[in-house]
Amino acid sequence: MDNFHGYDAQAGTIKISDITSRENNTEILHRLKNNDESFASMCMCNEEDEMDDNRYDDSINYCPESARDLGWLGYFVGNNTHLTNLTCFHLENFNGIIEPFCRGLKNNNSIQSLSFCDSDLSECDIFRFMVPFFRNNNTLTELELEECEMGAEVCRSLSLALGGCKHISLKRFTLTDCEIGDEPLVGIILALSMHPQLEELGLQGSGMGRNGCVALATLLRWRATELHTLNLSYNGIDDEGVEALTLALANSRHLHTLALSSNSSISIRGWWALSTFLSAPSSNLQELFLACNDIGDEGVVAFAGALTKNHALKKLIIYNNPSITAGGWAAFSKLLCDTTSVNKTFLSNHTLHVLARPDGVGLPSDLVSSLNLNSSEAGRKQIAMIKILKHHNDFDLQPLFEWDFKVLPFVISWLEAASICPTNFEKNIRRRKLSSIYQFVRDMPMMYIEVCTSHR
Repeated sequence: MDNFHGYDAQAGTIKISDITSRENNTEILHRLKNNDESFASMCMCNEEDEMDDNRYDDSINYCPESARDLGWLGYFVGNNTHLTNLTCFHLENFNGIIEPFCRGLKNNNSIQSLSFCDSDLSECDIFRFMVPFFRNNNTLTELELEECEMGAEVCRSLSLALGGCKHISLKRFTLTDCEIGDEPLVGIILALSMHPQLEELGLQGSGMGRNGCVALATLLRWRATELHTLNLSYNGIDDEGVEALTLALANSRHLHTLALSSNSSISIRGWWALSTFLSAPSSNLQELFLACNDIGDEGVVAFAGALTKNHALKKLIIYNNPSITAGGWAAFSKLLCDTTSVNKTFLSNHTLHVLARPDGVGLPSDLVSSLNLNSSEAGRKQIAMIKILKHHNDFDLQPLFEWDFKVLPFVISWLEAASICPTNFEKNIRRRKLSSIYQFVRDMPMMYIEVCTSHR
């Protein structure tokens, strides 16, 4: 039945049992037709998926039998106003019969999340038939493709579908382990320029290389976006790609999570470019994933240097980088707690609290201690106090003598404030107060006598 109005003419009289022989399909068509408010998610799959996949409740699995029942499924989905999630498995099994489904789907305006998994889309170019759906739907916020085979023609169809959207509702787009290659990816990235409200972009395992990075950099540089999460792991990104990205990311004020794990073509040149981005005052990045890369000590030292004035980054995941030695970790120990002076300890980084693996396994004990302290509920001010109390038994106040005795009350006040800081060691606040007073009296005895005399 090619004419959508033909479905309209029969919808009131046709028996669902005449459309499909499967009991589960019959129940799903009934719920869709009746616009069941509780039926919000559906998975289209074949019988093998239904038996093997435990990710979904069988009650939402629809297994098409023919083009006819797919057409009716599309019709009922198109008229439904409560279905919000649609997942499709192994669409290659529906090659040649998927078009009737898409004709009905184009009328749907309730689907918010659309996923394609484990499908050879080169055998079933569904996006060519879904262009009207993308153009008309104004509620779609998530589009996900996972482990799908996609040829150049399918990528062009997807680009046309994304670029043809009349409404800008898409907030999350992920292309996971599809390995489509650098050039086809460029067209998809350019199509995403039509979606400035995009918040999460995942292109992990997509075959992205230098050209994809340049296209993405162009998008980020010239199009204001709401992007807060960018996952580019498991790709072929090189130094030139990183350099292009970091220049553009400087304009992404909303970005707080960046993943570049398993991009083995990046060398120290790329890590220096990324560290420059981290040192910029405009960087609001909170999480950076760089696992399974050959970073080495030189790269680690560059990151530690970049984070000396960075108070935004909380997580730096760099496990499975075997070239990092004790010398590299020492740079981070100093970053988090520089014990060379009280002032250096105060100016240390009190924000970063996850480094390498989240559990800190394999890190030096002093570094783990500083990370644990930074992860505490205490604010940065209290964390700095605790580090000072822990690593400086006596304060060297001689640099403050130029302010005479005026600075002593501030020192005493600071110690009183520090006395309430939660610690697992003895703070000895009273002894520290006496030590501070003693230093002033010892080194400026005449001034002490003068102050005492004036207060008689």
